[in-house]
Formats: sequence, C-alpha cells, structure tokens
Amino acid sequence: AYLHSFERIVNTLTDSVAYFVNKLSDNTIKLNKINISILARSVYLDIDFYDKKIDTYHDFLNEARLSVLALAVYFSSITQLGKLLKENDLRLLVLDDVLISLDMSNRMKLIPILQSEFSDFQIIFLTHDRALFELYKEKLDWKGFELFVDDSGEYEKPLLKVSNSYLDKAIEHFAYKQYDCCANQLRKACEGMLKKWLKQDAFDDTCKLLQLNDLLQKAIVQSHITTETQTLLQKLQTYRKTIFNPQSHHDNTPIYKQELKEAMEDVMRLRNLLP
Repeated sequence: AYLHSFERIVNTLTDSVAYFVNKLSDNTIKLNKINISILARSVYLDIDFYDKKIDTYHDFLNEARLSVLALAVYFSSITQLGKLLKENDLRLLVLDDVLISLDMSNRMKLIPILQSEFSDFQIIFLTHDRALFELYKEKLDWKGFELFVDDSGEYEKPLLKVSNSYLDKAIEHFAYKQYDCCANQLRKACEGMLKKWLKQDAFDDTCKLLQLNDLLQKAIVQSHITTETQTLLQKLQTYRKTIFNPQSHHDNTPIYKQELKEAMEDVMRLRNLLP
C-alpha cells in the first residue's frame, strides 16, 4: 500500500512538472518520468531533447533549459503543497532573479503562468535587471518597488521606494508645485506611450531612438488613427514647444499652472486613447 501510494504521488508530480516544462520551454525538451530514490535522497528526471533521450541532461543542456527544469519542479512542488493548505493559510511565492539565464521571449512565458496558476498566491518577484523590472511592471498589475542603499547617515541602511510611472510622478510633482519636474515627467510619459504604440503597430522598430518631436510627427500621419487622437497629438506638439522642452533644459520660459494642468490631463487622455 505504501509503494502504491508513493508511486501515485510520483506520477502526479511527474504530470505536474511536465505541464510546467511545456509551458516554459521552447518545445525542445520533454519530461517523460521522475525517478525518486528515498534511500539515496535523490531525484532524477527522464528527459528527451528533440525526441532523443538524454541520460546526462545536467551536463548536456544549457543553463537556460536547466533553469526551465528547475522552475518547473519548483512550481510543481509549490502547487502540490498549496493543495494541503487551509483556506485562510498564507500562499506565498518568492522568485529571486530566477529568469537571469533566459532571453526576453522566454521570460514572457512566465507571466501567464503567474496569472493563471498562482492567482491566489502572494507573489514577490525580485530582480536586479532594470529592463525586466520595467517590462513586468507594465504587463502585471502589481505594486512596484525599488530598493537602494541609503548611505547618507553613519551606517548604510536599505531604502525602499515606490516605483511609479512617469505619469504618476508628474501628478505627484504637480501636487507639490514642482512644475518643472512635472513637465519633464510628462514629456517622458508621452515618449514612452508613443514608442510603445508605434512599436506594437510594427511601423518602425527604430522609433525607440526617436525623441518626442519625431514621435509625434510619425504618430500624427498614421492613416488609421481617429480624428480625436490626431487632434490630441497636435495639442501635445504645442505643449512640447511651450512646456515640455523649455522645462527639460536651462530655459527661463515661465510655466503656468493652468496650462500645465491641461497638458497633464491631455497626456492622461492619450494613455486612454492609444491601444
């Protein structure tokens, strides 16, 4: 009875790990079976690579595919343990730079897994990769934080800051009457929105190198945008000349609260109009 129960547990774990391998991998690796030796305290995976059995996969597979296997085992273990928890128990998933060996396309495969398989978990995702941090912050409706070393005093201590978007920072600067900082953040917000939109529409991947003037000009002439969006982009071009540019450089051009407020409201409208 014990052996039968143990075999059932191993089979369940095998199916679960194989499921996550399939979700995370590029279809080059396939898990056939998990062999567990209690006496030797070891776990060995029966792996196919391009439909060919690999006996020493830990020596053969590259770091990225080994990371996929490790993540699959980890996720499977967490989900199986989660079934043993009571309704009010804390479900916690901590991921500390687990994607460092994966390229960006494979990193994106983790997002739907976190959304579907761990929707009832408290997830803490840690990374020192700024590009990955910004990407996940954009794709996932999570709270973002940045951790720094505060060395202003006698002893170093951690400094935790909320990581807001450019638009959120602009709103905060406006509230504190820091109008030049508000204008600068609005400019960045516009650039970010337009770069994302133009790249998604596959117009020109080189848009990431363009500044606000060129981005607005490129966006305004797109044939499929609505009249409302085109009018809004033209207003933003005016703000670029009167607010965004002067307040981003050494310039004595005065800035007026009401005009800045209208510019901020129009940037918010742009965020809602662009797909």
